[in-house]
Amino acid sequence: MLHRDRAAKIISALGSSSSSKGQIRELFQAGADVFRLNFSHGTYKEQVERYHFIRELELEVGTPIGVIMDLQGPKIRVQ
Repeated sequence: MLHRDRAAKIISALGSSSSSKGQIRELFQAGADVFRLNFSHGTYKEQVERYHFIRELELEVGTPIGVIMDLQGPKIRVQ
């Protein structure tokens, strides 16, 4: 089990240029603790695939990996 001894967590946003299993692994090895999935961009299928890559990596390394699912909230326009 991997243990990183630091108080802060590093969040890595995943997108079209960083969504393969290999790229996610590299980001984790470089220090990312949490991955952010931005649901304003990409398809549902692409987001599910990224999520499964993260969970597979979690099983391989034997340590929990956080996932933030960023959903767009309501847009309020004030005049």
